[in-house]
Amino acid sequence: MEVSRKQRIALRACWAVAGGAMAILAIQFVTGVGGDGVTEAFQKYLYNALLFAGAGFCLWRAAAVRRERLPWLIMGLAIVSWTAADIYWTAVYADDASAPYPSVADALWLVFYPASWVTLFLLVRSRMGNARASLWLDGLIGAVGVAALAAALGYGTVVHQGGAGDLGAEVLTNLAYPVGDLTLLGVIVAIFGLSGWRPGLAWLVLGVGLALNAVWIR
Repeated sequence: MEVSRKQRIALRACWAVAGGAMAILAIQFVTGVGGDGVTEAFQKYLYNALLFAGAGFCLWRAAAVRRERLPWLIMGLAIVSWTAADIYWTAVYADDASAPYPSVADALWLVFYPASWVTLFLLVRSRMGNARASLWLDGLIGAVGVAALAAALGYGTVVHQGGAGDLGAEVLTNLAYPVGDLTLLGVIVAIFGLSGWRPGLAWLVLGVGLALNAVWIR
């Protein structure tokens, strides 16, 4: 299916609105200029609305364009799962001092990681299937370097605090998040390496977005 001119205009307008809302959210989170009440409201409503917008863009891409339909469908559903986890946690456990851990929300959050890996793999296969062996090596070296650095800075602390001697559900869940984040960062660096460190706008936006999710949300 070809995207019509009207659809492109509407899509760009939606991007502009979402970009403006994201800028407002970031300013409020960083500066707190509107006060704690505004920050809390943005956290509950605007943040989740932007997540749904991101899912909507991915799902629209999957529906409107046949090429690479599967990876964008998977990514859209992954963002829906993450957003559902946020909403579920806020609605059910936000004010519960004895909230269960792990919970249904954790299952929904953790789905995001393998779905993201699958999406990236499918996009790499579609767009970089003919990459030279030297570029694969560059990507692998970059991925290992980023994972090692991130592990040295943060992973040991998480293991210490989590009580790694007891591999119960709580500890495994606690470790699953940094493992997912480190792996995702490594994959992104590997892809940038495959591009010869010239990823282009599409890869740059997708990679930076996933990287920010890995280092900021946590």
